[in-house]
Amino acid sequence: MSLNTEIIYSQNTDPWYNLALEEYLLNTLPQSAVRLYLYVNDASVVIGKNQNPWNECAVKLLFVENVRLARRITGGGAVYHDCGNLNYSFIAGRRFFDSGKQLDLILSAVRQCGIDAKKNERHDLVVGNRKFSGNAFCYRKDTAIHHGTVLISADEKKLKRYLTPDIDSMETRAVKSVRSEIVNLRAVQPELTIESIVDAIVNEFKKIYGTTANLQEDIPFPEEEQMYKRYSSWEWLYGRTPDFKVAVGENGNTVMLVVANGKVQQAVVCCSNSVRRKNNISSRLEGMEFDEYKIKAVIEKTAHKRKLIP
Repeated sequence: MSLNTEIIYSQNTDPWYNLALEEYLLNTLPQSAVRLYLYVNDASVVIGKNQNPWNECAVKLLFVENVRLARRITGGGAVYHDCGNLNYSFIAGRRFFDSGKQLDLILSAVRQCGIDAKKNERHDLVVGNRKFSGNAFCYRKDTAIHHGTVLISADEKKLKRYLTPDIDSMETRAVKSVRSEIVNLRAVQPELTIESIVDAIVNEFKKIYGTTANLQEDIPFPEEEQMYKRYSSWEWLYGRTPDFKVAVGENGNTVMLVVANGKVQQAVVCCSNSVRRKNNISSRLEGMEFDEYKIKAVIEKTAHKRKLIP
């Protein structure tokens, strides 16, 4: 079986579009092919398939500052993307899929740019002990994805702010990110650019796979509308969150919530002797889409009304 190769470099910086296109490239991949897909996203936080956004990032801050939340189809942890971060993806038939070979390709490309990088025991790429590239995977019957990031000049202050979660304490089986000390490659090699890393990766890909494939910047995407709609939907971003339990409220007005599919399934008032008040709060909250701030507002409003009743 001969190997077919493609190199795609998206010129769109919308994270929902780029993740949708990535899955489309997986869905339409011939078993005898390897696709190298490169893209850069606008400011966004991208969480793993099995993660809880409220336990991974500052959901409210993202909304206020117009930074997009995205959920990918691979596992792994939450990452911050912006225009100082290059994303790579190897999309391959299982016969040709080799995560070690693929990661070594990225490592070799970075070294070609004059950076003394290495692979650590977690298969992250690091300079010294500081991480500049993590990776994640999605396996299907005949095909697979291996993708990751390359930090070049990302905004480290925003990265830390946006990856500080709204809620630290909850009961959940969602995958929790492992935080690492990070480094931008431009701090090591000041002349480095996104384009120089792209060129190095493309050259290594051609050398290792023995291909003369041309880089494509504009490819047909007939399922764009429906796939973009799914990737940008509340159901995908929040409704896919694994079930969790969390206490919300303060000053004696605490409610224990059971959340499934992103919505409150059960609300138990912890600190009230009034059966009527408990039932009132529970009935107002159950069925709501989980939003810590809106839920607190309902609790406080109900508590305020109780104080006004003689």
